[in-house]
Amino acid sequence: EGFVDGSEFVAKDELITKISGQPNIVQEGYAKSIFGGLGPVPPKVNQKTAYTIYWKISNPGSDIIQANLSAILPAGVEWENKTEVHNAQSQVTFNSRASEVTWSLQVVPSKTGVSLPSIEGFFQISVTPSENQKGKPITLLKNIRLNGVDSFTKQAISLTVGDISTDQVKDDLGGTVQ
Repeated sequence: EGFVDGSEFVAKDELITKISGQPNIVQEGYAKSIFGGLGPVPPKVNQKTAYTIYWKISNPGSDIIQANLSAILPAGVEWENKTEVHNAQSQVTFNSRASEVTWSLQVVPSKTGVSLPSIEGFFQISVTPSENQKGKPITLLKNIRLNGVDSFTKQAISLTVGDISTDQVKDDLGGTVQ
């Protein structure tokens, strides 16, 4: 505090810390789903089984811009070209050359999954196990990553989700190849 010409003045110093809210991805696999079921569960050698992958995105923080969710289909996992999305404008797509599933969301609004509905995507993939996979689970999806930019802090966001395999499927008993 100080005085200038008899008037009091107060000097303030303000520090603003920008905090980035972290988005969240729920990832689940199902043998039976909105696309129906196809093939034996658990999977059997030389028989095709389809699985549906479900992604649910929430974002309690600032808008995420340039948002892109992607994953790789490992060798032996096939894209079935069946997709559905809820509360998003863009579709889940597949690049066969890169074996990459991509969902270019562009913007994940602030409060998605909080006061706004979660963004949800579904897509179907399949496997036809070979003899050498018998007794083992099969990885269905790997390198799952959400990339974007926090619109408030301007910081890059990169969120990685663990691989998903047949032994993690919600409605598959056992998940290892028979």
